[in-house]
Amino acid sequence: TTYDQNGFVELNVASKRENGEYFVAAKGGVRLTTDGDKNVVVRDAYIQLGNNTWDAQIGRFEAINLFPLGKDTLVSHAGGVSVYEANKVRGFAGDDGGQIALHFKASDSL
Repeated sequence: TTYDQNGFVELNVASKRENGEYFVAAKGGVRLTTDGDKNVVVRDAYIQLGNNTWDAQIGRFEAINLFPLGKDTLVSHAGGVSVYEANKVRGFAGDDGGQIALHFKASDSL
């Protein structure tokens, strides 16, 4: 009965600098929405630094890819109970400040 086009335009800026095995990477992204009260939403804003073995990532970013291509599944309600709160796992819940992730690449012997 109505035509409603709710969409967005996302703008991203990313950079990575390397010196030997060490690196520093940064990303910033905003989403301009066409509906709702929030017209501008910060999606990704983080800095990541480390080397080939470990790195630390600090900011607001997608912590887990819950929708890998060809394997995405969504369960919204089961028996009247809301069981799907993926935004909390992904790192995009509400107006939180973000998270810290430590990545460690184990050696072949480990």
